[in-house]
Amino acid sequence: MSKKFFTSILVMSLMLIQASTSAGGYQKYLNGDANYIIFDGHQGVARYVVRNTLKVEADEYPYALLSIDWVTVPRAWDGDNTISARDKFYFAYDRNARKIYVVNPQTQELRYLPRDVSRAMGEAAMKAAELAFYLASGEKFYGFSNDFYPER
Repeated sequence: MSKKFFTSILVMSLMLIQASTSAGGYQKYLNGDANYIIFDGHQGVARYVVRNTLKVEADEYPYALLSIDWVTVPRAWDGDNTISARDKFYFAYDRNARKIYVVNPQTQELRYLPRDVSRAMGEAAMKAAELAFYLASGEKFYGFSNDFYPER
């Protein structure tokens, strides 16, 4: 390989690294507000749970039912932090079986959210449920890397 070709590849690589880091990324706390905690970011869209909406609906060991709101910021990666949607979610936990379910509040139907659920089948909901459990109890349910969890 020629030195010129190698230099060109190096310069392009550095430009790509710079572009990926300066393109923004997602804020851990929306607009610096620790009440809005990121749990999911994908293709420029960020989702944040709203800490002060967390409610323990029921807790009889080994079962728990929590509700929490989450907000969607569709252009977060571009630095536009405008919230486009706010939704309330209900999550059921079976601590003995180590299973999380999203609950349909109208029908009471449960949908299992395994740790390895695909993006299409509910990865965002599973992450929100994990974070809600952590905020309520201080414990990790499925367990992710430590940087996923905020300070309590």
